Amino acid sequence: MRNIETWKSRYTVKEFTGKEIEPNDVEYLSEIFQYIPIQQGMLNHFWLMLGPEEQDFKTFLYENVFHVKDKSEHMYAVASSPYVFLGVFHQQGLVGKDGKMSHVSTHESIINLGFHGGVLLTEALHLGYDVSQVACQEGIDKSRSEFNQRVRDFLSEEDVKKLMFHPARLHKAEFQPKLAICIGKGLPLSSNANNTVIRDGLPARIGQKMKKPATNLVIRKSVNE
Repeated sequence: MRNIETWKSRYTVKEFTGKEIEPNDVEYLSEIFQYIPIQQGMLNHFWLMLGPEEQDFKTFLYENVFHVKDKSEHMYAVASSPYVFLGVFHQQGLVGKDGKMSHVSTHESIINLGFHGGVLLTEALHLGYDVSQVACQEGIDKSRSEFNQRVRDFLSEEDVKKLMFHPARLHKAEFQPKLAICIGKGLPLSSNANNTVIRDGLPARIGQKMKKPATNLVIRKSVNE
């Protein structure tokens, strides 16, 4: 059902209320991953679903990964969201069906990440939730070792096989967090874009930043208009 008001009222959440997501909605959002299109049919990136039981992982991301370069703003949406879907790139070859290694294309990974992130955003909005999409991960270079280990610990043997990783090379794999789609019920934004508060000992902004100034869709007009 078309509802333009859903999009007009959308905003990028800076802080979530802590209210949980309905289990049926979590199941639905999880299930749609099977049907999101990908280029070349290659699983060249993957997503981690971090729920309430992974709060320690989310707090680690908030404190060490998702912040601006000078650390004047940490992305509290990552820590306060009940569910974070974390898109991850990896720097290792994949094992094809023929048993041979295949190269991971960054270009195709970016395209596929965009497909998945857009679907998650859209479906979460249609379910009545608020969303924050976070891609500012300036802290990863200094925390990569711990991030890599946390990802390895998160992956089961079944996951490794499903994602076509080479098991013998997993301990050397480099992982890169690229996009966090945070879903829940958001708190209202401050009208002051620079309104900074302290959350869990770190600075976080809760103000409305600049919105999209105009549509970036170009439609060719007829000569008679």
